[in-house]
Amino acid sequence: MRSYAIFTVLLLVSHVAFASATKEPHGKNCRIAKPPAGAETTAVRGMTFFTYPPRPLAENYSGCQSVWLEDKRKLSVAYFESGDVTWVRVREPKNKPYECFYAKGVLKERSSPRCPLAKGWR
Repeated sequence: MRSYAIFTVLLLVSHVAFASATKEPHGKNCRIAKPPAGAETTAVRGMTFFTYPPRPLAENYSGCQSVWLEDKRKLSVAYFESGDVTWVRVREPKNKPYECFYAKGVLKERSSPRCPLAKGWR
C-alpha cells in the first residue's frame, strides 16, 4: 500500500502533460463512476483517496481498479489482465490526462514520461 500511496502523491505533484487517446477498456469494474461501498479509503498528506476494488487484488485479477479523489472525481483507472497491469489512465486536476502502457511488467515506449514502473500497481 505504501508504494501505491507514494505513486499517487507523485502523480499529483508532476507537471508534464500527455494527451490521452485510448478509450477505457470494458471489463469487470471498468465503468464505475463513483467509489462504491466497500472502497478502500487511504489518507495521504491530508488528502483522502478511494480505491476500488480494494487492495490486494487477486493474483489472477482481470478488470479495472480505480482511484478517486476525496471530492469523488476519478483520478485513475488501471486495467489488469491475469494479474498484470496493462494500461493506466490518470486524470489529475488542472492537467491533461495521460496514459501508461505495460506488457509483461515492462513500461512500453508509447507511455507518458510521467508513468511509473509496473511494479507499483499490485
